[in-house]
Amino acid sequence: MATQIIMNLTEPYVDCGRVICADNFYSSMELVDKLLERESHFEGTVWKNRKGFPKEVVNAKLKKGETKAMQEEKTGAILCKWKDKKDVLMVLSTYDGNLVQLDKRNRRGEVITEPKMVIEYNRIKGGIDLADTLLAYYDARRKTIRWYHKVADDLIFGTTVINALVLWNATRPADKRATSLDTFREELVRATRPTI
Repeated sequence: MATQIIMNLTEPYVDCGRVICADNFYSSMELVDKLLERESHFEGTVWKNRKGFPKEVVNAKLKKGETKAMQEEKTGAILCKWKDKKDVLMVLSTYDGNLVQLDKRNRRGEVITEPKMVIEYNRIKGGIDLADTLLAYYDARRKTIRWYHKVADDLIFGTTVINALVLWNATRPADKRATSLDTFREELVRATRPTI
């Protein structure tokens, strides 16, 4: 079902080499295969109990900083496990599992390395994580309302306002300071207040 949801949502964007990025709820080899058939790529985190992934990678015991990867023969998709503070399991059809040196060092002065796919995944998902953080500060949902009201409130009062703020700041002149979410919400309320 999750595969069909992603295929329906991405229909306007497939068949042109784009990369679809999703979290572990949607990730599956079936989805990777279907996207590759449509000339599109996938990358995302994976639950370790998800079916269809090689057990020698999923169950590998790794020390911090180590990786284990395996490539599927048919599609060339890669399942990679990387040990950071905890295990990170990813599937992708765009990058390899090679480690990249970062410009950061740990407490012992050693250069920090991460798989290229983790760096790219974090870059792509960074906007979503920022939006989730901003939504957490200004949550319009109430505990007493039904679940479908919470979804509607989250979309109307949360995601829509965040998206509007991003567009507002993107269209302002470079010399103008970016508007904060708090200020933007106040201005929206003032602008939509009915006159009596």
